[in-house]
Order: sequence, then C-alpha cells, then structure tokens
Amino acid sequence: MDKYPSEYWSILDFLKVQIPSYNSFKAIHENWIYIRHMPIYRGPARPEALGKLLSKVMIKHTKAEVAPELPPHIIIPEEVAMTEAQDKAYKQIDSSMDLVVPVEGIDDLLIQNALTKMIRMQQVSTDPSLLDIKSGSGKFEWLDEFLTDHPDEKTVVFTKWRNTAKFLAEKYNASLCIGGSEAHGLDEFREGEQCILVGTIAGMGCLLYTSPSPRDRGNH
Repeated sequence: MDKYPSEYWSILDFLKVQIPSYNSFKAIHENWIYIRHMPIYRGPARPEALGKLLSKVMIKHTKAEVAPELPPHIIIPEEVAMTEAQDKAYKQIDSSMDLVVPVEGIDDLLIQNALTKMIRMQQVSTDPSLLDIKSGSGKFEWLDEFLTDHPDEKTVVFTKWRNTAKFLAEKYNASLCIGGSEAHGLDEFREGEQCILVGTIAGMGCLLYTSPSPRDRGNH
C-alpha cells in the first residue's frame, strides 16, 4: 500500500460508507510503534479488511493490466553518508529530549513534538540549508556524481521539500514540478530536450507522465 490507510477515511466518509471516527479508523487500520518517543509507521494493521472495505467504492488496476509493455520497476537502494556537520546536527536533534535544541551554527531549534523532531531530522539529513545550517549534503554530493556519470540519461529526482526542489532545479537547469505551482519544462523533458526533472513528491504524484519511463532517483 502506497498510502496511510487513514488517508482513505475522508473518501469513505464522503461516499457515506459506514466507518468509525477518523481516530478509531486510524487505530484499527494502522500499525505504529514508538522508538525514542518517535512514531514509526510499520504498515497497515488489517490489509485484508481494508481491501474489502475499499473494494466497495474503488477500482484499482495494476501496471500489468493497463500497460504490460512497460519495463519492470527496479528499486536499487543507495546508502549515502551524511557530511560531518550533518551527522553532528542530526545526532544533536536525535538525542535531545528538550523543546529547544542547541544546534551548532544556528539559533536554538524549537522542537514542538515528536513529529516535528522527525521532520527536522529528515530535513538535516537531506538539505541542512532548510534549517539554516551551513553544511554540505551527502545526498547532494551523491546526486552530483550520478548526474556527472549519466549526463544523457533521463533522471527524475523526488524530494519532500519545495525549497530543495527549487534549489536543485536551478542548479541543474532542470524541469520543475512542485505542488501548488505551474510545472516548468515538462514538454522539454517529455520530448527529450531536457534530461532532468526535479519535483516534490506531492507535486509529481499528480503528474500525468506518458513518455517512456525514466530511472527514478529519490532524494528524500
């Protein structure tokens, strides 16, 4: 399943399907654990029951059914080390139990709750500039090397962060697609005049792309 089961609640409620309240629905269908007070999603708790419920209002087709000519989706995980400054800031945030975290290089960082803490750790591990931390990024260094080694290969770069997407699109003169804004350069990317497409996960989740599938490269 690509989504949290609770994301289907509003659809089911709108369609008048008999379901419990949002919080009860979430508790029934999502499996969460807490590590160091951080919520970690472990997947749907009752996938068969959820599938039966959704089958009343949804029809889902697989790629094999609608586009069997497409090549298989191959996922190749890449381990990328953080820079020294990234690693230090990450550990400072991770180990702190306080609301205000003293991170070297910036003013005190406010951590309101466990979710905020998780988001801040994700930001510093991807793009420290999102927190005004003056540091390089191990993921950016890896991406530089990949694009240098594959200058003519179509590449899609996903990120959660709008400012990161804008920065990378400008750096590589790439096509850009972020949520809430008009996409730029998509025709050039589809027609092969541009090899790089950068965007947010939310923005490109709504993008209808019909050209031959490029290699997907995540930058989370």
